[in-house]
Amino acid sequence: MRARRVVFKDPATQKELAFITNEPTLAPEQIAALYKKRWQIELLFKRIKQRYPLRYFLGDNVNAIQIQVWSMLICDLLVQIVLSQVNKAGKRKWSYANLAAMVKHHLMTYINLMAFLFDPEKALLNYKPPEPTAATLF
Repeated sequence: MRARRVVFKDPATQKELAFITNEPTLAPEQIAALYKKRWQIELLFKRIKQRYPLRYFLGDNVNAIQIQVWSMLICDLLVQIVLSQVNKAGKRKWSYANLAAMVKHHLMTYINLMAFLFDPEKALLNYKPPEPTAATLF
């Protein structure tokens, strides 16, 4: 198999990066960009394996496994979005584990999650449970 060594100098850090590739036609900048995207995918897989260990699946067919994996990816994306918004705008910095635990804890409550994450003490002091309503059958 023929291989090519590509050296790319990062303009931001002035580091020289060397890559081995079997792609003979792409420019070194394109090879470096591909490796950067690949590294982001590797970091995603690492994060998923650490935060959502799928030790067993709830079903044994392909559809059940796909549903569980897609649910985990959606959950990770939503928690990442909330984490970035809260840490960007709030005075309190949340770790991923603490934020995920708070979201899990308040998933079925009527508290405003974003207000709680910005200022938990104030949100809990201002919390008023909803009035119970009588259920009607018809």
